[in-house]
Amino acid sequence: MYKKSVLLLGMFCTAQVYSGLVTVDNFQIDDTQNALKVSGDGNHVIGSHYIPGSFQRSYYYNVIDGTKEDIKSLRGDNSGVVDVKAISYDGKVITGRATNDFGLITAFRYDTITGEIINLGSLEGSRGTSDVLGISADGTTIIGDSSVTSGSRRAFKHVSGDQSLTDLGTLHDLNRGDSYALDVSDNGASIVGYATNSDWVLEAYRYDADTGLMVGLGKLGSSIDNSLSPMISTANAVSGDGRVVVGRALTDNNNFQAFLHVKGDLKMTSIGTLNTDNSGNSEAIDVSGTGDVITGNSDINVGFRSNNQAFRYEINGSKLIGLGTLKSDNSGDSSATAISKNGMVIVGFSDTDSGITQAFRHDKNDKKMTALGSLRSDNTGPSYASSVSDDGAIVVGKAINNDGEERGVIWKTTKAIDVENTYISMFNNTGRQILNIYENYLWNFADSHCYLKSNQNYCISLYTNYNTQNSNELYATGLRGALKVGESGWSLGGAFNFNLFDNLVDGFNAKGYHLPGISSYIRYNQNTDETGYIAELKGAYLKQNLVITRAQLSGTEQGVGEAKLQGYIADIGMGFGLIANNQTLVTPKLNLKYTNVARDAYIENNNIDLPAKYSEIVGGGTDLIFSVNMKHQLTSALEFDGTLGTGYQISSNKKRAVVSMDFLGKYEEKYNDDNKIKPFAKLGVSYNLKNNTYMGINVLWNKTSTHKDFSHIGFNVSSKW
Repeated sequence: MYKKSVLLLGMFCTAQVYSGLVTVDNFQIDDTQNALKVSGDGNHVIGSHYIPGSFQRSYYYNVIDGTKEDIKSLRGDNSGVVDVKAISYDGKVITGRATNDFGLITAFRYDTITGEIINLGSLEGSRGTSDVLGISADGTTIIGDSSVTSGSRRAFKHVSGDQSLTDLGTLHDLNRGDSYALDVSDNGASIVGYATNSDWVLEAYRYDADTGLMVGLGKLGSSIDNSLSPMISTANAVSGDGRVVVGRALTDNNNFQAFLHVKGDLKMTSIGTLNTDNSGNSEAIDVSGTGDVITGNSDINVGFRSNNQAFRYEINGSKLIGLGTLKSDNSGDSSATAISKNGMVIVGFSDTDSGITQAFRHDKNDKKMTALGSLRSDNTGPSYASSVSDDGAIVVGKAINNDGEERGVIWKTTKAIDVENTYISMFNNTGRQILNIYENYLWNFADSHCYLKSNQNYCISLYTNYNTQNSNELYATGLRGALKVGESGWSLGGAFNFNLFDNLVDGFNAKGYHLPGISSYIRYNQNTDETGYIAELKGAYLKQNLVITRAQLSGTEQGVGEAKLQGYIADIGMGFGLIANNQTLVTPKLNLKYTNVARDAYIENNNIDLPAKYSEIVGGGTDLIFSVNMKHQLTSALEFDGTLGTGYQISSNKKRAVVSMDFLGKYEEKYNDDNKIKPFAKLGVSYNLKNNTYMGINVLWNKTSTHKDFSHIGFNVSSKW
C-alpha cells in the first residue's frame, strides 16, 4: 500500500473534520467527514463522509484548482456505499470499494483526469466481493483481496489496462486456502502480505510481479511444529524501492518477533526485541522508502514489569534502539505507527506521567521522544499520531479537545493544531464581511458634493460622517469644493476624504492609509435653475491598509497578516428637472454605476507553524439606478432635499476568496446569490446660518448586495458665494 508519502487525518481514528451540513461564513463542508488522505505531492485530497440517514460516501478534492467532486458508486442510480482507501502519489488515480449493480461491494479504480470509474469486479465474477488495501505510488497497481468460488479470500493485483483482477494465489502446493495483500512497492513490482502454505498455516510472502511468483518468507524458528499456530509470519510493509520486507514471525520460543527480509536473501532476519536476553514479542510496522530504517514495537522489561515500547532499527548498523516513552523514567508503554519516507522521523503514541496517552515524534539521534501534546488548554488530554509526511515535517492524528470531542489534528512542531477549528478560523477571515461596507461608502462618497444654487458659483465645505453596516463602523471627515464654469451650465467639484477611525468586525483593523480618498464630478444643467436636461459623471477612489488577525479558536494558531483594501466607483447619469411649484423641484434620474472593491492577496506573517494564505477577494459590479430627487424650500433659510430610488444589479464582478494552508488543502468561498434589487432613501436638510454660511445634516439608508442594511449620517458646514 502506498502509505509512506500519504498524510492521514484520522486513519485508525475517527477524526471528524466537520459534523453536520454547516455553512461557516459562506464556506460549506458536507456532513460528517473522516479518513482524510492527502496524496504524496500534497495537491490532492480524498475523504469519506456519512450522509445522515444514508450510506458512507467519498469525495475527491484538487488543491491546485479548488475543485471538489463526489465519487460516484458503481450502481447505475449512484446509490450505495463509496469508500475510498488510497490515492497515488500524483493524485491521478484513486481506489477504494463501492456498491455495484448487484448490491455487492467491489473494488474500483477512479481516474481523476478523465472522471472514469472502473468496477474491478472480483475473482468470483459478478457474485463476489472485493476490497482494496492500497495502490502503488505510480498509480499503476492496485492491491487487495477478493472472494473466490471456494469460499476463500485471495490476494489480488490489478494493473492499469487489465480487464480483470489477477489472483496472486497462495503458498499451498495445490493453491488452496487464503491470501491477503497488505502493501505494494512504489512501482507495483513487489507485493507483500500473508497466505496459506502447504501446512495450512498463514505465512508471510513476497510476490514478484515480473515473475508472477509468490515466495514464502518462512519463519524465524527452525524447530517449531507449524500445527501449534494458525500463523507463522505476516509481512506488514515493503520499502518504496521494493527491496526490504518487514513484519513479524514465529520463533522457536513460540513468540512473534519482528523480522526483515532483503530481496535475494534465502531467509528472513530477526530484528529481535528490546530485552537484553532477546525474549518476548516484537513486530515491525513500517519501513522507510529505501528500506534502511524500520520501526515497530517490542516487549521490554522495565524494572519488575514487562512493557511494550516503540523501536527504531537501522539495517546498516543492525542496531535496535528503544524509543522509550513520554514518562520521565521511560517506564510504561509506547507504540510506533509510522515512519517518514526519509527514515528520519517516527511517530506514534505513549504513556505519560499523568497517566494519559499522548502522541509523540522521535527524530533520529534524539535521546528521548518528544511529546506532541493535546488540544486541551491544560495539555492533559489524550492524543494519537497516526502518520507522518515524506520529509517528517508534518504529523497527523487525533486528539480530544476541551469539550471531550475527538478531532483530527496536525502537528508541525509540538503544538497540536485542531484541524476542524483551523478550517473554521480560516473560513471566517476572508474579508467578505468588510468589503461591502467600503463598497457602499464609496457610492455615498461619490454622490456627496456641494450643491450650488442658481445665484452661487463657488462652494467649499467641511464635513464629517458616520457609516455602519453589519457591525462595521467607519468614521470620516473631509473637504469638498465645487465651482460653475461661467454661464455654460457646466459645474465641477471634488472632495478629499480622511478616515478618522474604522471600527471593523473582529479580526480586521484598519491601519493607516496611503492617500486620502478622493472623489470628483462634472455636471451639466440645461438651465441655471436646474430644470430641463441634466447629465453627470462622477467617481471616487479609496485605499486602506488592513491588519487581519485570524481568530484563535481552541486548538488553533492565531495568524496575523497585512493586506491592502482599495476600491473605485464610476457613475454616469442623466435626468430632467421639473418645477412642481415655486418652492419645489422634482428631478427623476437614471444612472449606470460600476463599483470595484478588492482586498489583495496576503499570507499570514507572524511566524506561526501553519500560516494561511488568502487570495485576492473582489466585490462590486454594475448597477442600473432609478431615483427621484425632490428639493423643497421650506423657508428662505431652510431647505429640504430628499431622494427615493432603487438599484438593479446588472452584473457582479465578485471574485471568490480562496484560502489555503499547507497540508490542509485549499478551499474556495461559497456564497449566496447577490441581492439584485437594492432600494435606498436619502434625506438632507440645509440651513443658512447667515450670509454665505450653511449648515447641513444628511442621512442615508440602502439595502446592499449582501442583503444587509447600510446606514450613513453626516454633518457639514459650507461657504457658498
